[in-house]
Amino acid sequence: MNGRHTKLSYGMAAYVTQQDDLIGTLTVQETIYYSANLRLPDRMPKADKKAIIESVIVEMGLHDCANTAIGNWHLRGLSGGERRRVSIALEILTRPRMLFLDEPTSGLDRHVVCRSCELLLLQTFFFPASITVLFC
Repeated sequence: MNGRHTKLSYGMAAYVTQQDDLIGTLTVQETIYYSANLRLPDRMPKADKKAIIESVIVEMGLHDCANTAIGNWHLRGLSGGERRRVSIALEILTRPRMLFLDEPTSGLDRHVVCRSCELLLLQTFFFPASITVLFC
């Protein structure tokens, strides 16, 4: 960086945008799989990557819709809350120390908001020393 060799740190911070920009034709599992292969270190064994993918799917409550397409204007797919949880799942793959969420509750009903917050609180409970969640 800036002409100097620096070691990049994976998982320092993650940012979940307000808009869920996901590829609608991929399933939840495919989306998380591709993201994991692009974002996790190449030296990490495939078995470890697969374990992380499966744990993130379970932690975010996406196991029931893991084989469902994300969906778009043409293809029916996930609900708004499920799409939001997929976006969060993509960012917690690297186990960031800080997780920034840009208006995570916009456009969602009260039940989905409560469920999403509950899942985020579970993240901080299971990984207390490793993650701080900030709502923007």
